Amino acid sequence: MVEIRVQLETTGIRRSAPAMNDEVIGELTAMTQEMDQAVSALDFYRCSELDRKFHMTLFRQATLPALEPVLNRCTLHIHRITYLHAETKETDISFGDNHRALLQVIESRDPTAASDSIKAHIGEVIELWAPPIIDELERSPTTHFTGFSN
Repeated sequence: MVEIRVQLETTGIRRSAPAMNDEVIGELTAMTQEMDQAVSALDFYRCSELDRKFHMTLFRQATLPALEPVLNRCTLHIHRITYLHAETKETDISFGDNHRALLQVIESRDPTAASDSIKAHIGEVIELWAPPIIDELERSPTTHFTGFSN
């Protein structure tokens, strides 16, 4: 699921970053503020919802509608693992800041930088919330995974 998600999101952002419009950037910015509120309220279910909404909004700009359900399913399954023990994590982690940093790169409208950034963003979240997934990807003899670093 991680490999599929990374492939879909990096491909999607390469298509959408050059033409990203200010209206969508505004929507995504508002979502990051909602993420901050959800973390403050320790509402990790809402964090998960907002994260999926953020990533699906970005992906929708790539105009690959047949692949949207695939990405949604990947994020749902990954969130089942990454948010499983969310209540035990430090609450000073800012989902909003992580997504604002991603948005800043997207605003540059550079497809390569945006692709690298979204891959690193997904990797950071998985490393923080579910490191065994990365270990498994790196050990798998059949994976095409090459790591999250640039």
